[in-house]
Amino acid sequence: MENTSERTAGREKLGLAVWYTAGATLLLHLATASGYGIFRDEYYYIACSKRLALGYVDQPPLSIVLLAAWRAVFGDSIFSLHVPPSIVHSVVVLIFGFIARELGAKQFGCALAALGAAVMPVYLGSMSFYSMNAFDTFFWALCIYILCRIITTGDARLWLLFGLIAGLGLQNKFSVGFLGAALVAGLLFSPHRKYFISPYVYIGGAIAAVIFLPHVYWLYTHDWITFEFMSNASKYKNAPTNPLKFFADQILLAHPLLLPVWLMGIVYCFMAPRLRAFRMFAIMFVGLFFFFSLTRGKPYYLAPAYALVLPAGAIAFEHLCGERRWAKVAFLLTLAITTAAIVPLALPILPVDTLVRYQAALGLRAGKMEVDHGAVLDQHFADRFGWKEFAADVSKVYSALPADEQAKCVVLCNNYGQAGALEYFAKEFKLPPAVSTHNNYWLWGPLNASPDVIIAVSWAGRDIVDQGLFAAGGEVARSVHPYSEEQEIPIYVFRGLKPPHTIEDLWAQGKNMI
Repeated sequence: MENTSERTAGREKLGLAVWYTAGATLLLHLATASGYGIFRDEYYYIACSKRLALGYVDQPPLSIVLLAAWRAVFGDSIFSLHVPPSIVHSVVVLIFGFIARELGAKQFGCALAALGAAVMPVYLGSMSFYSMNAFDTFFWALCIYILCRIITTGDARLWLLFGLIAGLGLQNKFSVGFLGAALVAGLLFSPHRKYFISPYVYIGGAIAAVIFLPHVYWLYTHDWITFEFMSNASKYKNAPTNPLKFFADQILLAHPLLLPVWLMGIVYCFMAPRLRAFRMFAIMFVGLFFFFSLTRGKPYYLAPAYALVLPAGAIAFEHLCGERRWAKVAFLLTLAITTAAIVPLALPILPVDTLVRYQAALGLRAGKMEVDHGAVLDQHFADRFGWKEFAADVSKVYSALPADEQAKCVVLCNNYGQAGALEYFAKEFKLPPAVSTHNNYWLWGPLNASPDVIIAVSWAGRDIVDQGLFAAGGEVARSVHPYSEEQEIPIYVFRGLKPPHTIEDLWAQGKNMI
């Protein structure tokens, strides 16, 4: 049996194909970076980056701090916002190639692993706009690469580096904690349990904990509000799922043609003697699959975990093809052709009208990851439309108010996307301050909202009508866009908050962590 030292000593160069694939991935993202519009969450992230803190209701602060630094240098145009995740995706492609090489792949296996990371629709889509999810995939992949190095070299000191990367990953998104939990299970059920007697494992864990500690302090000082958010999202926001549906979702998210590759990766880690040292990777992946599918996780939650099995699957395919060069070329060509058909569903390439017709021709309907999703397009596209039109419509309502009312008016928004969009377009349109009781906007408070006059949109306005909180007012306009996630947004104007109600009371009652 080939041991790890032989694998390390005999491994080939990474190969130019991996580097070319990473470069092509970056160019593809940059070429489409200005398509469609800014994503809903990006407006919110920009708002957060103007209010730096040790944490936010729905995320730790790292990606927000990085965004603040990026905006300070490069601004917040749509192209500028989409450059960092484009770079991250190209780096992830490289890391997949390095993982495959660490597992013992030759140049074709490394190239296939890198190409798989490049063409996965879930990676293409999630790294086409700025979010913590792009960085999350990077931190998972880098942690998994360090695990490979620990296994192949036997150098326990690398657990210190693992702890550093994991700590930074936790400061980006909690999901790295799931990787940590899966790692503990993988170690326990494999010969690598020997590392539990090494002090470096615990020192690495301590490093991660220290890096994460500032956010824990923020959680403590904010009544652990993030856990309320996570509980509500699981109960009321995320669409229900089960292992069978979750698996079916993975087929498209991770590319249909890559299905046999990552499945072979699981089997190969379990059964192939040459990958016996990496059996824990299959244990970790399967454990994560069932955890997310049984706890109402969104299908994309599993996406970072493909670094555990896709490179192993690339090795399995490499061994299956043997010296049959034609089989390798045929598979890569088929993968390229099918990817060309899938890319318009992940990246903003086609005109939106053409995209709708293309979806219909393929017999596809918009995916449903959240209970309330009902748009024509998948949410990662639908949430890029309608925001500028919405800001313009609110501006018209605001501009029609008397000057004395304009001076004290705010816009009460239903969610952070609406509020963030109004903040973003405030430079272009005449707009009052935007407030919301949704997630971190609730913590930022009602600003100087006046009980005399208020503009409210969507359900925030409907709730006011239903409860009869103001003496006068009602719907005055409606913002409509056929492709947006919120296809119709009613706009209300209210005057004269009825006593004994106060703005502070409304704020406390309107708390919406989801």
